[in-house]
Amino acid sequence: TLGTVTTMTVTKLLLTILFLIQLEGPELIVPDSVSARFEADKLWDKYVLSGRVNPFYVRGDLDGDGKIDYVVLVKNHSQTEEAVAYVLSSQQRVLVEPRGTEFDSWEVLDKGTLINRRYGRLKIDSLLMRFRGPGSVRIWNGKTFDVIPWGD
Repeated sequence: TLGTVTTMTVTKLLLTILFLIQLEGPELIVPDSVSARFEADKLWDKYVLSGRVNPFYVRGDLDGDGKIDYVVLVKNHSQTEEAVAYVLSSQQRVLVEPRGTEFDSWEVLDKGTLINRRYGRLKIDSLLMRFRGPGSVRIWNGKTFDVIPWGD
């Protein structure tokens, strides 16, 4: 009947809208300070923000200098390669790490978090990237990130 046809039409319209939103994605915005650093390093010429993981950026004092740092998920313009951009306040340039292994979540671990018996507690905030449960912790050593296994 007319009610069924209207319901089917509305359902198809909603599904089409949801599909288009997935194609276009929501507008992703980073803080102005992050955007300015990307602009200065000409990263906008190579990358766009990726919304594959929510949140698509995280923040913490990853280099231990008392200032906020950001880690942003990006992809190249052809959307074939993903990378992680580290915007550290102590570094002149944004550090970009290509991602060969896809992760499904990430978070900043607070200074003092127990990593394991061998490593002990974190001396600075660090980045945890999970891969369907287990993952790895990225800890800034002053020049680059050391990678420590996390979980099973």
